[in-house]
Amino acid sequence: MYDLFEQLGVDVRILMDPMRYGGGWSRLTVDQRVAVVTRLTGALSEWAPEAARRWRALVLRDLVRAYYAKADADGRALRTRVVTANLRLGLVAYFGGDWLAFLDYLGEAPHPDEQIATALPEPRVLVAGASKAAAAAAALGIPPEEAAKIAASYWSADSGVSPVEDRVVALKRYWATFDEVHAHHAKGMPSLWGLVAEQDLPVDHGGFDDGRSTPYAFAALLPPDLLGEINRLWGRQMSPTSPDVVISNPSPHYTVAQALGPALNFWHGVALTAWFICEGPYSRTSLEDATEYYARNLAELEALGAPVDRALFSDLVAGKRHLRPRARRYKDEGPRTNGPAIVITMSVDGDQYDGFEHLRDVITRYRRAWATTYLDVYLRRRWDASIRDASVLYHRLLNEKGRPPTLKVYGRKVAATTNAWFGGDVSMLYAAIGEKCPGAVRAAVRILPADPRTLWLGIAPLVPALPAAKGTDEESKRWDQLTLAASIGRFAYRWVAVWETLGREPTLKEAGSGPFMTAQTVQLRYENYREYRVFGLDPDQAYDRFAEITRQALAAPPPDPPTLRTYERAPDTRMTIPIELPSPQPQSTGLVGRLFRSLRGSRRQG
Repeated sequence: MYDLFEQLGVDVRILMDPMRYGGGWSRLTVDQRVAVVTRLTGALSEWAPEAARRWRALVLRDLVRAYYAKADADGRALRTRVVTANLRLGLVAYFGGDWLAFLDYLGEAPHPDEQIATALPEPRVLVAGASKAAAAAAALGIPPEEAAKIAASYWSADSGVSPVEDRVVALKRYWATFDEVHAHHAKGMPSLWGLVAEQDLPVDHGGFDDGRSTPYAFAALLPPDLLGEINRLWGRQMSPTSPDVVISNPSPHYTVAQALGPALNFWHGVALTAWFICEGPYSRTSLEDATEYYARNLAELEALGAPVDRALFSDLVAGKRHLRPRARRYKDEGPRTNGPAIVITMSVDGDQYDGFEHLRDVITRYRRAWATTYLDVYLRRRWDASIRDASVLYHRLLNEKGRPPTLKVYGRKVAATTNAWFGGDVSMLYAAIGEKCPGAVRAAVRILPADPRTLWLGIAPLVPALPAAKGTDEESKRWDQLTLAASIGRFAYRWVAVWETLGREPTLKEAGSGPFMTAQTVQLRYENYREYRVFGLDPDQAYDRFAEITRQALAAPPPDPPTLRTYERAPDTRMTIPIELPSPQPQSTGLVGRLFRSLRGSRRQG
């Protein structure tokens, strides 16, 4: 950092000395630290104009040096040989990425072998299936059965239905079920926090066990046939390390949530906000601040041409005024007295209200109006934008390298699109953008159980317990054990993914020795954060023990659907503090006398 400031002509060494290692930063008070930062910020602001000019000169110097290092005797060089990843940002920042503009700046002519694309081809998106093929065939006089064969061969499916069309139908059905579940949600029922998957791996760490949330609640709330349809369409994904291999998806419901995007996030979130405001224990936002809290989702929906009617929020705020506060339940823990007493009530959670169903109906009305108007166009724009972006990326990489990108380079960049709309098969994405896949894609033999939760629920009880310690806070021990089990569980899913990719159990090196050693390490908070290796210090022996318990977890029976519990708020604690009140004099004006008279007066009024 000092070298960079020196190159920019900014002398702030004295101002930065307190921040250096050993400079005494930890001994400064808050006010002293603020003063140091303020002086540094002021100095940098003063030097900013000159520093910006020097920075531009440094970036251009590196570009010019790289150019002439690769130039031939005539002073000409190919862009692909000059512009590396480090220099690309400078070309974009000062020349808008225009290579010809940079050459004009140098006064040099383009290389005779240079190929410059002034515009990318218009993206093509081909997602039509058998139904549209039949309609097109009828207009051309082609028999319908021949059209069906053409569609089936193009999409490698007997039905001829394209992968995107198949998933759009399933997403509409999912939305209808999601809407019905929320529309019938009522007081006294379990919360719906868990209906929508929020994690890419089914590892539950530190979840609330008092009923406020139920991880994987969708397994109990969605009908079995819809669960089966989701597993069929989203139960596979692209291998993170080998895009040409399709492996098991440990969280297909998370992929569904990603495909539905901001619409699902918003409508599910605002319904949960109403629920937790009424049923507690607390909400992440208020109805008054909901517009700001969900601003990102709202902006994304507007950009996709599917805006939410903002009158929803004013109607919810108006509806909240009619909610009835629910009487608190108190637990009397103090000693009882015969006379007057002072009662102190300790409350941690927020208030609860009767009338959730009113807010629910407001949200349902707006949600259904939105879906009737926008759901079809919203889904179309979701998959269309995703696939078009993948097409633009392909041609950009083609233009930069002068040849088609490799499957590994391109596949990793379009993994989200491939998993959401093509079941992890990148060759189907190539077909959708009208390009030829440069290699064959194979489906791996499935190692992950049909219900991916089996692995996590099977491995958690097998993780060895942490060392015992006297006088240890049990809550800290429990948290450390959960952290350890979750870390090992995440690595176990990674391990199975590598196994399916390779077609055999991976070695420690193939699985990743660094991630494995991190996964089996826990910092014991009750022992001054001492690092403890749960499977042992020797990496090979520890890895063998990990593999053994993971195989046992894979062989465990499938779990039952999660149990939905109703949140029951713990009673607020009411402490009674007895005090002895002396008999007051008739004319007493002291504190005790006024307190006694007020208590006596309140009893008379009651």
